[in-house]
Amino acid sequence: MRAEFRNTVLNRIKQCVIVRVLLTVLCFAVWLPACATAPLRMQPIPENLSGRIKVLGQWEIRTWGDERPEKFNRMIAAGKTSARLKQFAEQFRKTPYFLSISGGGANGAYGAGLITGWTRSGRRPTFSVVTGVSTGALIAPFAFLGPEYDWVLEEIYNFHGTDDLVSIRAFLSSIFSDAFFDSTPLKKRIENYFSLDEMQAIAREHRRGRILLIGTTDMDALRPVVWNIGKIAEQGTPEALDLIHRIMLASASIPVAFPPVTINISRAGKVYQELHADGGVTNQVFLFPPDLDWAGFANHFNLSRKPDLYIIRNDRLSAIFEHTPARLLPLAKRSIDGLIRTQGIGDLFRLYVIAEKNNFDYFLAHVPNDFHVETDELFDPDYMRPLFQIGYQQGLRGGCWRSTPPGLTITDGDSKNKDAAGCTPGVQAE
Repeated sequence: MRAEFRNTVLNRIKQCVIVRVLLTVLCFAVWLPACATAPLRMQPIPENLSGRIKVLGQWEIRTWGDERPEKFNRMIAAGKTSARLKQFAEQFRKTPYFLSISGGGANGAYGAGLITGWTRSGRRPTFSVVTGVSTGALIAPFAFLGPEYDWVLEEIYNFHGTDDLVSIRAFLSSIFSDAFFDSTPLKKRIENYFSLDEMQAIAREHRRGRILLIGTTDMDALRPVVWNIGKIAEQGTPEALDLIHRIMLASASIPVAFPPVTINISRAGKVYQELHADGGVTNQVFLFPPDLDWAGFANHFNLSRKPDLYIIRNDRLSAIFEHTPARLLPLAKRSIDGLIRTQGIGDLFRLYVIAEKNNFDYFLAHVPNDFHVETDELFDPDYMRPLFQIGYQQGLRGGCWRSTPPGLTITDGDSKNKDAAGCTPGVQAE
């Protein structure tokens, strides 16, 4: 959730700079409650315990997203496997398909439309693994649950505007708080769409061997965290449901714009608080670490069918040309845009390395480079509806997929380099 709210955020920052001195004097003069700092965590987790405490009594619920999977690789090398890995292997034989959904804010309308149109085409597969970050974390659970939840994707990205998902904080309190916007409305929407029924449905799919992963960023460690949503859902408790809500909200919570989310972790009767925010801070899109021994796993279970890796990038691949004024705020905005875009493209290359290393087929869909609709809102239905329709029309054709990341072309005649749906990646809705 980035480009759509930057103008609003930067305008507010500019206002803050102009009146900063006045507000400081006012605060010290009359001790306004609104000028208090953001609420502090009661007990931040110490560095020596970061990532080393069970969640809901389970180790397997989460892992660092940038950590080599030593335990998994050792098990495979030793010829040892768990019941869980056996379940996944059996599921993979039936559905050798992976889906990774990126962040992108309101551009998530593209991915939601593509998935919905893909269903209507009759060619949408069932995925063994689904991962999501930021707006992708809001899409992933419903894409994982299947076509019967397409109505949720359509409703979220066609009928909910900014006022339905966030609220602007009072001017004074926003300056001295943890974010410019209050994400309570978004949390309520998540709770409405993802109830106990959805958690139980995900738990059933988890027991069949399918995997749903959502990424957040641990703001203390500044490292990616990957949450096994199916493992959490399997607990079946109100605490598990609340944790899933918090993970989805955290993954979509861009620092500065939205408040970070606290997650309570207990050890020996003592409760610590972790601070989690937008997974896109550390990974725009992910699957699994490049060092994971997929080849050993496939050999162990005699899995001969190579996976298809589908990646939905909820953004363009190319930048939009703009005349940038030589002033602080426009230059800052333009620089941030560039950093986010190039980080996202780097993540696409990382997934390509994983695909090439493990002999996966790589399919990438993205927002058309020529799509450009002006809007000043964070979530503008007039912006999202046409983008949803573009994704939907592409989905009806089975998707418009690239076989390589941007800037990389295969020239050896490999048929894999052809677009899977026989259309150019940037095709617009008819």
